[in-house]
Amino acid sequence: MKNNLNNKLVLANTEYSLLLYLLIDRDWKTADYILLTNNDKLVFKLKFYGCNVLIHTRLYLTSNYLFFSKLKFVISILFNLLKLYSNKHEYLIVYGNDDLTYARPFRKNNFHIIEDGTINYYSEEEIVNQKKVFLSKYIPKKILDKIRFKYIPFGYNKCISKVYLTNKDKVPSKIMDKVEVVNLKYLWSICKYKDEIMQIFNFDHELLEKLKDNRYSILFPFSEFERNEINERKIINRYKDAIKKSTSIVLIKPHRFDILDYSKYFDKDLIIDRNIPFELFILNDIRFDDIITFYDSSLLSHIEGSGDVVKY
Repeated sequence: MKNNLNNKLVLANTEYSLLLYLLIDRDWKTADYILLTNNDKLVFKLKFYGCNVLIHTRLYLTSNYLFFSKLKFVISILFNLLKLYSNKHEYLIVYGNDDLTYARPFRKNNFHIIEDGTINYYSEEEIVNQKKVFLSKYIPKKILDKIRFKYIPFGYNKCISKVYLTNKDKVPSKIMDKVEVVNLKYLWSICKYKDEIMQIFNFDHELLEKLKDNRYSILFPFSEFERNEINERKIINRYKDAIKKSTSIVLIKPHRFDILDYSKYFDKDLIIDRNIPFELFILNDIRFDDIITFYDSSLLSHIEGSGDVVKY
């Protein structure tokens, strides 16, 4: 870790939000980073290109990830934040997701939200309802009904100064005055660090040429959250049935929150690194015959012209 901190802090909990930040800020090498990722290569490459990675905490992908392993992460990150704050450093701009536990100490700063998924387009009521659905697994309904959420994230709080989104047609009216709509393809076209960004996400030229020279479809399995209690064998059979219906070779792009070992059931050469943001395929003009998806994801707002969507 560098002795001197920068004036910008990036809180990245997904590869997509990190990619979007790298495209929005042309001076991304002059920021500090707090990352939630299992992708050690990504962390190494950021450091290699001169970025100051303050904290790198791994995801705990277990069948009970949603609660107990996440608690372990929260304790770890808060401990490290206490050490960070001992420097009494005030960031001029903070980029990321204000709903993250480790974002709370930074909300008083100039906070810029980076799009992280479909939840960025939810209304206040939808956000509160989703929180209640999540908490209902661990808190009795009588207690949950009495909880009042004072802080509504994703741009609804007055402490948020800017929100970067990519879909102008779905921006909630209540945050419209804070939103800056960005075009991923335009940002990529003017980006001077394409090769570096490709390297950071381990998207090598060999894979790029392979995708451009052959016809493929791509399958997005469930995330661990959405799979719920569905038996592993049953879910694999559903994927195999979907693959059989495709007329081209099907690549599998696991969700980052997916603990299944797909190499037990499919050819390893057909499994794409779960840490590569799908948007990088689009930005490199990769077109698939079919885009087979089993989960509702932010990628659906970016796939126009990239293939025929088959939703299961």
